[in-house]
Amino acid sequence: MAPSANPEVNHDNGLALSEKTADVIDRWRQNIRGGFATFPVAIESAKGHIITDVDGKEYIDFISQFAVMSFGYSHPKILQATVDQLQKMPLSGTAYISPLYVKFAERINKKFGFDRVATMMSGSEAIDAALKIARKWAYTVKGIPENEAWIVTCDQCYHGSTLATMPLATVVSKDFGRHVPNVGPFGPSSRKLIPFGDIETLRETFEEDGHRIAAFMLEPIQGWAGTIFPPKGYLKAVYDLCKKHNILMICDEVQSGYGRTGKDLSYQHEEGVQPDIVALGKAVTGGKLSIPISSLTESH
Repeated sequence: MAPSANPEVNHDNGLALSEKTADVIDRWRQNIRGGFATFPVAIESAKGHIITDVDGKEYIDFISQFAVMSFGYSHPKILQATVDQLQKMPLSGTAYISPLYVKFAERINKKFGFDRVATMMSGSEAIDAALKIARKWAYTVKGIPENEAWIVTCDQCYHGSTLATMPLATVVSKDFGRHVPNVGPFGPSSRKLIPFGDIETLRETFEEDGHRIAAFMLEPIQGWAGTIFPPKGYLKAVYDLCKKHNILMICDEVQSGYGRTGKDLSYQHEEGVQPDIVALGKAVTGGKLSIPISSLTESH
């Protein structure tokens, strides 16, 4: 790390901070609300895996913006492709068809064996789109009565922080009003918590309520919970149970996916698993957009 060029001052958090950093933090507190808790580090630039603060101190970034920058900051190939496209056409809009978008979708579908791609702007939006797809399938294909379909998740999961995705978690944020109903890590009838990696509880839940469960959503490797790996064979068992009960398997690969675990996607560590819907984001496009990709067909 490079030595600080400014004298350090004691800040109210008990840490010794430079005047530059303390000034940025004070202005942050005065003008900004929301978001995740931050470190007392004010970053001015980044390249590769190195981030540099306002005082010139360098840090190795093991967080990578929660997997957004898994390929590094300002990767020359990604950066050049972005600049080239911005200069050529920064936005095609939804009224026109972009050949580049078509090419992107073709490559994603071919690589992972899916049928369709829908692009969003964030991981939460990708999950929200997956929920809508699952619900519509439940009502129009599976035949679940209107407003009775459930989306089941796991204990300690994290799928986003929007009004639609917050109730998927175990601990639901308060004071935001009524949340989306019929979602969460509980059995619809038993209200029994479904622990990540516990196939027996999931089997009991499916046997009791499989007729009204549209989808089971999980992170193949849990992130927010503390990088939790499932027991060997769990994902395949989940896949088999979903097929048996005609329930969609949705894998949230927004944080765990695209090269972070030695495979393109983390569910690929188990043979014979092909989710019905996969939500991607962050690293897959260098932090530019998020996508739910689906293998759903009219006959499914």
